Amino acid sequence: ERVNVLRVLVERYGGWVVVNIGADNALAGAAGAEVATLVFYPLDLLLTRLQNSDNGRTAKELTELVKSEGIQGMYRGLIPNMEAVMASNMTYFYSYHATRQVVKVQLGLRDLPTNPAGNLLIGAFAAVINVLLTTPLWVANTRLKLQRRMGRDEKYHGLLYTVMRIAREEGLGTLWGSLIPSLILICNPSIHFTVYESIKSRLLRNRFGPSNTLTAFQAFLLGAFAKICATIISYPLQVAQSRLRAEKRNPERSIGTLSLLKRLYKEEGFPAW
Repeated sequence: ERVNVLRVLVERYGGWVVVNIGADNALAGAAGAEVATLVFYPLDLLLTRLQNSDNGRTAKELTELVKSEGIQGMYRGLIPNMEAVMASNMTYFYSYHATRQVVKVQLGLRDLPTNPAGNLLIGAFAAVINVLLTTPLWVANTRLKLQRRMGRDEKYHGLLYTVMRIAREEGLGTLWGSLIPSLILICNPSIHFTVYESIKSRLLRNRFGPSNTLTAFQAFLLGAFAKICATIISYPLQVAQSRLRAEKRNPERSIGTLSLLKRLYKEEGFPAW
């Protein structure tokens, strides 16, 4: 009887539906992300190395990586990275669908209407939860990607071990050192959506007529272009995020996101961004 009463109370506030639907979507989203990670990991590793390198040349960094660490070096840190991706995507998708269910129940609706602005807000809220909970994993993941497996340079072993070692040696604050740029980067999907919808409305109005829609291929090209625009706009923050994750915490010389961007521009010029 107590279980039934508890279940009624939980269902009243959307919790029972949240647990079931949120968990299913979290697993599905995480599984898809794992496949993408496995396929594109060498590029992701190369990107992290470039963001923390002074030469900034893709071909040179790739050559040095293969020469010093071999082909297998392109997959260094793959397992910890997949663990971080799994945790991050499960957190995001669960938070997103759980929030939708709670909002739906609180508003007394059978289903939420399709509203891009509302979906963006819920997505941003889920992204904030994800960033707050999983940032330590990405700090550890970046350290694992950047370490060279060359004798004494091999310092970290595994995701959780790296998290604990950083906390022990540098303090808990280091694990959230990239929190500010990570939170700001939540706006990236909003930029993507704004560019996409703005260009789409102009194309439909000026070239295709008000009642027509884009073909699948046109939508794909437009989506890719919008993503490129969003990436270019937010890329300096991505570099700052990666650098803050990689740098060891120094209490006497704490550096913020804006100070880091200024320093990079002063020392390495615009290409550093």
